[in-house]
Amino acid sequence: MATPISHEIEEPVEVTANAAIPFKGRHARLSSFARYREKRRFWSDPVGYMSQRYSNEGVLSAFGAQHPEYVFAFAPELNKQLNENAVLFHWSASRKWTRPSSSLNILRASIGNMDGQEYQIRKTLMRPAFHHDVIEGARDKMISRTDEMLSRWSDNGVRDVHLEIRKLVHAISMAAVLGVEEQSVVDSIYQLVDDIYTGSGRPLAMLLPFDLPLLPFRKVTRTADEMVELLRSIIQQKRRDGGVSCDMLSMMMHSKTEQGVSLSETELVSEIYNIMGHDTTISALIWMLILIAIHPKAQAKLVEELSGRLRGGAPTLEDLNQLPYLDAVIKEGVRLMPPQCFSRRLNVEPCWLGHYDLPARTTIFMSSYITHRLPDLYPQPLRFIPERWDMIKPGSYEYFPFGSGVHYCVGRAFALLEMKIVLAMTLQRYKLAFAPGQRIDRMPGARLLLSPKGAVAMKIEKHDGRFSSSRVRGDISQMIALS
Repeated sequence: MATPISHEIEEPVEVTANAAIPFKGRHARLSSFARYREKRRFWSDPVGYMSQRYSNEGVLSAFGAQHPEYVFAFAPELNKQLNENAVLFHWSASRKWTRPSSSLNILRASIGNMDGQEYQIRKTLMRPAFHHDVIEGARDKMISRTDEMLSRWSDNGVRDVHLEIRKLVHAISMAAVLGVEEQSVVDSIYQLVDDIYTGSGRPLAMLLPFDLPLLPFRKVTRTADEMVELLRSIIQQKRRDGGVSCDMLSMMMHSKTEQGVSLSETELVSEIYNIMGHDTTISALIWMLILIAIHPKAQAKLVEELSGRLRGGAPTLEDLNQLPYLDAVIKEGVRLMPPQCFSRRLNVEPCWLGHYDLPARTTIFMSSYITHRLPDLYPQPLRFIPERWDMIKPGSYEYFPFGSGVHYCVGRAFALLEMKIVLAMTLQRYKLAFAPGQRIDRMPGARLLLSPKGAVAMKIEKHDGRFSSSRVRGDISQMIALS
């Protein structure tokens, strides 16, 4: 183990072995109260905290008592180590948030929390849900729901596009993932999902994740109970109805390995909740609309491409392969604003990470948000420049808006298709600009998702061939270059 030192903060250490970007970090040795205060700062505003830590201490830093307790690793080579050595670095080795059989643990026990053989089996069983025919069927649902939303909009009106996109993506998810069309069930699931995400993301719930009276985490666990029971009832009804429909749940219900292994009802609940946990797509889409509204040249160029290829219609799968600027806009949007802006790993055994000697079960944070802003990888990193994708091809640990390694998002193709269809249909029909006085701040609190806070009011206007910069205030100015 590393020899402890007597002074409170170690001096910066330069480590260059196998590193394209030098590691410069300090291990701040803090008292119990100071560690609690530091953790609270992090969980209250992860993006702001990590940005400041990177600015002050580089791509590798830590704090704790005698040994590092929280480690922040942002360099691509560290991302690779944390993702590829799945035997040593686990996501699922975290504290048990509730009793092992709890509904919340059922909802969390999806493929994203698995490694090794268990992961490979689950991946095989889920593959039919993402078959080409299922995605093609989902395309039709995406188009019809998007058309319904746009038909409700009026020219020269003002809409809260954050709320509109949230409702749209939820409706698409219910139809494509669960095959649910009944509005009362759609609304019930919408409220339960929102309550779980909101409640579990509050700083106090993250710091004290225990199912005990008077703690806010108690309400989260009760909401999870309701969600599990509702999803079980949907699965049981499908079994009673018989037959095979083309929604993702039905595909997984009938999936088997060559050895005859299939998903149990509880495992189905875990996976469909994971797939329909659509806040990542909502966040990505709303940030995309925000970025497009801020950058008139990009909006004009994108509208020209879409209109030239689609002529006002909805895109086919073939069309989507012939829209390179739309692809570049989405890549650049999720580079700047990756929906899941950080994740964590825990080492199951003592190990070295960079120059840190870590005891077992150290919490290690990695962040696509910070890695995507490293200037050695992305010149002018705070600028929205879709054209950069004509010249760069970053590796999977330099660019990972959908995760990487074992925890790569299995629903990536579905999410990208949804984003492309919604953007293509919306931007052909309307020109978007912010309503006067609009403020864009990131959502505070400990949610893993990077999401704008509150309403995003936009003017809905017909195209007139003129696009002007849409002014906006708020802490978005800390996240991107506005001029």
